[in-house]
Amino acid sequence: MDLEKDWELFKMYFEEVNKNFYTHLRKISGELTPGDLKLAALVKLNLNIKEAAAVLNISPESLRKARYRLRKKLGLKHGENLSEFLNALG
Repeated sequence: MDLEKDWELFKMYFEEVNKNFYTHLRKISGELTPGDLKLAALVKLNLNIKEAAAVLNISPESLRKARYRLRKKLGLKHGENLSEFLNALG
């Protein structure tokens, strides 16, 4: 299975439904990695930690750390909900 090709296909369909989502994210933080963008899309799709970890092929603990780093890069304060923030974007 070609994972990178699959992610590109996913990204294309995701952007069709969520117009300019990645563009809005990059405007908020220019330091987001491709992994951050993948994680943000999975959070927007309301996948729980175990589901998203399985999709990204990482442990749930690694995913928790990645979510924390994503929150910091997006400038979210303690108590601000990452899912709500991402769902409010295009």
